[in-house]
Parts: sequence; structure tokens; C-alpha cells
Amino acid sequence: MTLSLALAFLIGAAPAGSANNEKPIILHHAQGHPALEVAGPVSITHATWYGPGFFGKVLKSGRRYAKGAVFVAHRSYPIGTMIKVTNLRNHRSIILPVEDRGPYADPKRGLDFSYAAAMQLGMISEGVARIAYAEVTIQPITQSPQGGRS
Repeated sequence: MTLSLALAFLIGAAPAGSANNEKPIILHHAQGHPALEVAGPVSITHATWYGPGFFGKVLKSGRRYAKGAVFVAHRSYPIGTMIKVTNLRNHRSIILPVEDRGPYADPKRGLDFSYAAAMQLGMISEGVARIAYAEVTIQPITQSPQGGRS
């Protein structure tokens, strides 16, 4: 799979082909919803998920890992960074915060998902999935001069 195809899966649109690829990609959602800005490069990795033995453990963020918590572990993104991830097999995507460090079991794997995140991505039965991911920032909804949202 090419990086441009992974980018299309990640942001739900064809990647920009203009010479001005330096500008951030901004996704404007339906009225009333904030826009997402892809703030970093798109990466592709294999990812796993935390097993039930981790429920109740304290994460690097200081929060306890609850069964319904949706988060991801990454080795270097700052805690609290929001990333959008896409399962490249089924194209399911979610946006979630980095709450922990890891994975450490296999250096070829770049992400570890909480159980709830892995469920949403449809990767529980496989255990390992090929994932495209990038840091995103969420742009706030602003009022337009005419009184509507923009």
C-alpha cells in the first residue's frame, strides 16, 4: 500500500497533489462540528491491544485503565496528543489520545490500543492490525459574522 493511499484512508479524502504540500491538511466537517487538522506526517505500523490483565493499572498519564477507556500508547508522542488511526484492513477510523508509553513487546509494533479502541477498530480477533496514523489537532467551531457557525 502506498503512503498516498494510506493518507486517503486516514483523512477520508484523496491526498493533496499540489506543489504546496507544506500547508496542513484541514478537514471541514458538517456544520456544527469542528474541523480536524492533520498536524504531523502519516505513519504506517503494526499495532496490538492491551489484554484484560492491564485493566486497573495506572497509565503514564496518571489515569487508571478502565475497560471502556479509549486511548493509545506510543513511545514518543507527548501524553495527551490526539491521533487519528485507521485500520487499513477494514478502513475503520477513530481519534484518540495518547495516554501511555509502548508498545515494548515487539520493536516492529508502533502502537498499543486500549481494548475499547481495538473493538472500535475491529481488530480484537486478529490481535495485530496494520494501522495508518497521524497527529491531529481539533479546530474549534467559530461563529461567522452572519451569526452562523463556520
